[in-house]
Amino acid sequence: MAATSMSWSWAHWISSVSFSTGEMFHWGRSYLESSWPPLEERFIQTMTAAEGNLLAFFSRPVAAALGILVLLIWLTPVVAWVKRRLAK
Repeated sequence: MAATSMSWSWAHWISSVSFSTGEMFHWGRSYLESSWPPLEERFIQTMTAAEGNLLAFFSRPVAAALGILVLLIWLTPVVAWVKRRLAK
């Protein structure tokens, strides 16, 4: 299958899906609630082993790269908002 037809089918699928924000929120919340206890246990284990140092999550190169990527994604809207406010 050619790349153009694959990208077209994804674009077609995405445009044809119509979920409400409430449905997406419910699915995300349901997933988080079902996976929360193991995540909390791992977080407590990691924080105990690292003696409370949050930088333990960024100690490996891949983890550091993913952490930086997440921070950039989170901060991009904030930076854009500040630039718009300063431009006025």
